[in-house]
Amino acid sequence: MKFIPLIEHTRSKLAEIVHPGAIAVVNASVSQQEAMAIKVISGHMHALYAAAVVALDQLGWLNAQQREALKPWAPQPTLNARGVQTGEMRAVFTL
Repeated sequence: MKFIPLIEHTRSKLAEIVHPGAIAVVNASVSQQEAMAIKVISGHMHALYAAAVVALDQLGWLNAQQREALKPWAPQPTLNARGVQTGEMRAVFTL
């Protein structure tokens, strides 16, 4: 997966990948002057994307249309070749 769709769907709220497995996120609202950074120690990009989507949603930085567009990057079940769920990626934090 590429990071660019996340930037497009959030109207550039995701500023940049600053290091493998890390991103900086800036809220486009100048009046709120909010920002956050996320680092996934393993560098696992799927986990990074999932964490970014959950964090943006918990902070209230996504509208319904953006939330829907970002579903492919949100936490999802892990399926094997037969389509059987073998695990899941989920956010275990609350902001």
